[in-house]
Amino acid sequence: MSSNSAPCVTHEERIFQYPAPPHQPRAISPGGRLEIWVLFTTPGGTIAALERAACLLKGLEGCISLVEVQTVPYPLPLNRPPVALNFTKQRLLAIAAQSELEIAVSVYLCRSAAETLARILKPGSIVVIGCRRQWWRNREEKLASKLRRAGYHTVVVKAPSART
Repeated sequence: MSSNSAPCVTHEERIFQYPAPPHQPRAISPGGRLEIWVLFTTPGGTIAALERAACLLKGLEGCISLVEVQTVPYPLPLNRPPVALNFTKQRLLAIAAQSELEIAVSVYLCRSAAETLARILKPGSIVVIGCRRQWWRNREEKLASKLRRAGYHTVVVKAPSART
């Protein structure tokens, strides 16, 4: 992704506790535009997913939400994730800054990633997930299957292999 023009990157930080707050539908952004959700997996997978989301939005009025759902294990307080929140935010903002599209960046700290995704995504939302090329089904592909069964339109993008 190139950075010919200034990217529009916003940041939003959300902390969900169990039980999570009521469902907040967001398939269409507040401005009434199509919203595509890109889930952070790995840096390479996420960049590939953002590129695919940009292709899906080509010619349409819409925006991309880059989301990391970080599960915090029970021994830790919810506001003390195992990976420093500042590191997580900076990593996502650096990836988003590579795009010339409008990207909203959100970090959700939670106890259950699946439950949090069910609460923040409206059924019918478009979700793009990047993953590594492997011969077997990986964690991201399993998550995509769960999301499809729950009523989301899910696209899995295989990131180019590091070995060529």
